[in-house]
Order: sequence, then C-alpha cells, then structure tokens
Amino acid sequence: TFILPKIMGVIDYGYVQLYLFYANYTGFLHLGWADGIYLKYGGKYYENIDKKVFSGQFWLYSLVEFSFAFVILISGFSNGFTEEKTIVFIFTGIAVAVYLPRTLLQYVLQSTSRIKEYSAIIIIDRLIYFFIILFIIFKKLLDLYMILSADILAKTISLIMALFYCKDII
Repeated sequence: TFILPKIMGVIDYGYVQLYLFYANYTGFLHLGWADGIYLKYGGKYYENIDKKVFSGQFWLYSLVEFSFAFVILISGFSNGFTEEKTIVFIFTGIAVAVYLPRTLLQYVLQSTSRIKEYSAIIIIDRLIYFFIILFIIFKKLLDLYMILSADILAKTISLIMALFYCKDII
C-alpha cells in the first residue's frame, strides 16, 4: 500500500484498489453460512466434530460459491466493460472461488480452537503476496494483471494449506 501507488500509474493502481474492494466484499456472498458454522460449533474440539456433516457442508458451500463466481465471471465478459474492468471482474470471480471456501475452513479452525493453523493460513497468504509483489517490482513486470495474479496465487496456496489442515473434513 505504501510502495505500489508511487511506482504504478494512478489508473492501474485505481483498478488494483477496485479489485481489492470487490474481493474484500465478496465475503458477504457466504450469506452467513460460515458465520452460522462458527456460532454453532464454537468452543467444540476439532477432534469431536462430525466430519461427515462438515464435509457435506463444505462441498455444498463451495458449489454455491462457485455459482456466484460463475455469475461474476459472466457479468465481467458480457457487460461491455473496458479491458481493465473486465480483468477486475474476472479476477474477482476467481477470488470468490478461492477465497470463500478457504474462509469456511478458517472459521472451522478458529471455532474449534486451532488458532495456530488459522493464523498460519493468513500469514502465509500475505507473505506470499508480499514476496511476489517484490519480485514483480524488481523484475519491472508491474502491471494490473501481475498484481491481481499475485493475489490469486497467494490465496490459492493458502487455500491448499487450509485443505491440508482440514483434510479429514474434505
């Protein structure tokens, strides 16, 4: 946030901020489902929760979120936006498909007192993003596509990490 506005153009940085705005508000697309799981299972031990119930919830939740992602992707292609806005919508749709399933797993970890794993997912996500951005800056590859790709890559790796931590649920 301190470096990118100085080295990116104002317009490209504005599109990065638009993506971050959309991507951060996609959390509302879980429609309280993850919050409900958090409230219902908060305080229980991870070892004692019914993994089959969570498995079904995770896959149904992911299907709903993939549907939202598909709608966002289609709207990005079909609304006659500028190239940059289309890229923002495409990456927002991808972010929904990656970020929201990870969020559900993070809520499960947090509500069942697996805070160390929950925190590790967030830290890895931001560290990977930071180092990719540094690499992009030093290689002078700085553009909208690369910045958004870095965020998606970091979110994807952290999703894989969450899937690993919750593999008995998946």
